[in-house]
Amino acid sequence: MLPADASAPCGPYTPNVSDLPPAVIEWVVGSVERGVRVQHVRVFPRASSSAVHGVDVERSDGRVERVVLRRYVYPEVLASEPAPVQRETLVLAALETTDVPAPRVIATDPDGAACGVPALLMTRLPGHSRWRPRSLDGFVDALAAEVPRIHATPLPTGDDFPAYHCYHAGNEPSPPEWSRHPEAWVAAIEAHRAGPPPFEPTFIHRDYHSGNVVWRGSTITGIVDWAWACRGPALVDVAHCRLNLVLAHGAEVADAYLDRWRELSGVRDYNRVWDLIDAVDALPDLDDSATAFRRLDDWVTRATR
Repeated sequence: MLPADASAPCGPYTPNVSDLPPAVIEWVVGSVERGVRVQHVRVFPRASSSAVHGVDVERSDGRVERVVLRRYVYPEVLASEPAPVQRETLVLAALETTDVPAPRVIATDPDGAACGVPALLMTRLPGHSRWRPRSLDGFVDALAAEVPRIHATPLPTGDDFPAYHCYHAGNEPSPPEWSRHPEAWVAAIEAHRAGPPPFEPTFIHRDYHSGNVVWRGSTITGIVDWAWACRGPALVDVAHCRLNLVLAHGAEVADAYLDRWRELSGVRDYNRVWDLIDAVDALPDLDDSATAFRRLDDWVTRATR
C-alpha cells in the first residue's frame, strides 16, 4: 500500500515540523487525545524494517506527551511478515506483566486503514540509544543483565506467536570476496545451512543489541524494537548481541559480555555455532566498512577453530 495521500484534510499539526502525511498526524492526534497539538516530529535513524518517528504532542492541560510511531512502509518487509503490527502488539502485551522496560501500546492501525500502511503508536521511553559508551565495563554489564529478564517472559499462548527462523533462511551465500579466510566461511555457511542445535524454546527479542537499548546515563531505561520477537533459542539473542559488539568494539568486548551473561544467567555452556549462524545471517545487512569486514572475518575464523 502507498502512504496516506498528502492532500488529505489537515489536522491540528504544524506542517513545518513534520514529514508525516496529514492523515497520519490526524490519527496520532486522535489516538492520544482529540484536539491536542503536535509540537515536534523527528525521524529516528537506524530503523531498517520500518519508518519510526518520535512525536511530541501537547495535551489540553499543557502537558507534553512523547510517543513513538512505527509505520511499516517497506513492501519487502510486509511480504515476509504480513502481520507485523499484530505481532508486536502481542509481544508488548506479554511484556506488560514483567519487569522488562518496554514501550506500551497506545493505538494500532494493523491494516493501514488510517495511515495508509500498518502502523503502531507506542509510549516513548526516556533516554537515548548509545553505541559509544564512556565505560565499556558498565555498558557490557547492563546489556548482559537484561537478557535473562527477557528470556523469563512467559510465552504467549496460541498459534499467533511466531517461531524463530534465520533472517535469510533459504539463501545460499558464498564466502565473501573480501574474506582473507574463505575456508572459515565455508564452515560457517555449512553451519547456517544445517540449522540451529537442539534448544528449548523461550521468549526472545531476536534483535537484541545496544542499538535497541535506551539509556539514561549508565542505566538502561528501555528496550525497543520488538517487531521480530518470537519463541526460539535463548542463545541466538546472546550471539546477536555479541556480533554487534564485535562490529562496534571488537572481540574482547563481546567475550566480556558472554562472561557476564553466564554469571547472571547461570548458563555455562555456549556453543560457538551460534556465532557462525548469526554471522552468516548478518552478511546481507553488513555495513560497507573495511573495519566491519575485518572484524567479522576474524570473528568467523576464530569461531571455526
